[in-house]
Amino acid sequence: MELRANDYYQVESGFSLNQEMLESLTLLYQPLIGIEAISFYLTCLAEAKKQDRYQNHMRLISLSGINIDSLEKARIKCEQFQLIRTFKKTNQEKVLYVYKLNQPLCASEFLTHELYGRYYVKYIGSKQADLTKKKLINPVIDKNDFQEVSASFETSIMYSWNEENETEFAKIREVSLKEKKFNSNFDMKLFLSEISSLVFPEVARTSSNLELIANLADLYGISVDDMIVFVGRSVILPSNTLSSEKLKSLVRNSKKQVNEVKSDNPYELAPVAFLKNKNHGIEPTLNDKKILEMLRNDLQLKPEVINVLIEYILNISDGKLIRGFVESVAGSWIRLNVNSLSDALNMVEIQKKQTKKKRSEKEMILPKYYQKKEIEKEETNEVIDEDAIRELEEKLKKRG
Repeated sequence: MELRANDYYQVESGFSLNQEMLESLTLLYQPLIGIEAISFYLTCLAEAKKQDRYQNHMRLISLSGINIDSLEKARIKCEQFQLIRTFKKTNQEKVLYVYKLNQPLCASEFLTHELYGRYYVKYIGSKQADLTKKKLINPVIDKNDFQEVSASFETSIMYSWNEENETEFAKIREVSLKEKKFNSNFDMKLFLSEISSLVFPEVARTSSNLELIANLADLYGISVDDMIVFVGRSVILPSNTLSSEKLKSLVRNSKKQVNEVKSDNPYELAPVAFLKNKNHGIEPTLNDKKILEMLRNDLQLKPEVINVLIEYILNISDGKLIRGFVESVAGSWIRLNVNSLSDALNMVEIQKKQTKKKRSEKEMILPKYYQKKEIEKEETNEVIDEDAIRELEEKLKKRG
């Protein structure tokens, strides 16, 4: 294993667990990643408080009661389910790790997740999954015969809002935006400055919603102006929430993708446009688009890495995109830290060489049935030679 007990770590979290998160960790994540991974996650979460310097991993070993190899396996499990992001740095003779913790998904998000939901049902069975769902997801009461009488926000309290207040708010909002970094090519700062709060309410601008918007824009090559229109159509009033499914549907069906952008590097195209080129100009199917969304939204692969991955799979699978196989290859790339275009291209070259080597080794070894025929042939030849020798000896004796 790579991790050593004398390596140093520091934890970053920025949140506290509530009851809903704890239930999600226990009933949803724990069956899939194991109790040691949950223990590691909770220990790191506790360590994040007032940790102003690096500690070595002997502390985590002492607190969790598991050895260094099990500790690393537990961390990798957490990484695979996006509970933890790990950053590593070698500083002279010291190896430093930063563990950035993510909040666990709530029950509804986990069970409807493209990967986790399916794996959960497969792993514990549909009956147990349904029982968990009943325990965690509150039933929806039929309100069809009711009239909503909820009070709305009293706008009159904002009448005293002035330009000075607006300036201060803009400063706070700008700082928050700078702190939030999206792993995306989409200009989120321009998008938020252009879209009105009436079209996209502040309460709907959650981290998960903004990340979805950025990911979809990257995948489909959606411009800021068009994304403003799509988001506006996807906001549900009066709840002021964003319907992620409606937004996905609008983007999928859009013809306003930036497919015409010319680049010397084809891998810089939006993945949907890249796949369309591979399809000889034919729009990718809905299933293919969902596969691309899974790679971007769920597995957090960069667009250029997705393009290389898709090209590689199309080349080795007769032009087919089979979801399970795509997930398997993508998962191996993630575990091997393929994070950039150069990483992806190098990975393809490595896998090509490995495939070529395996083929040459197979060609060097004759199949068993062929080996058997060769042996039988040799044995037959030996018999024929012996008979010929006896016959020759008999003739010589008669002559003699």
